[in-house]
Amino acid sequence: MRPHISADFTGDGTAHLLSDILGITRCRWFKVYGVTIASAPARVGDSTAATGHGAPVTAAIPFETPTNSTLDELYDLTGWYVNAVTSDKIAVLAAA
Repeated sequence: MRPHISADFTGDGTAHLLSDILGITRCRWFKVYGVTIASAPARVGDSTAATGHGAPVTAAIPFETPTNSTLDELYDLTGWYVNAVTSDKIAVLAAA
């Protein structure tokens, strides 16, 4: 298992694939942290993640998935998105 850590990702108000942010498509677990969240929380979910839709991520409360212990149950990051308000920063970590 290897860690994958994104550089701080600056939001632009649109949904972005976690696979693009991390550069991997599958992992055993991932976490999304709010580095700087000014007003509305960032959102994690499907391609429709936006204000009021998706799991909220704040500077105090990250979004994290349970660890999958078998290789046939990896998270597919090509179906997970994050949407952060313009200028807010998030960090994404994963183990693959």
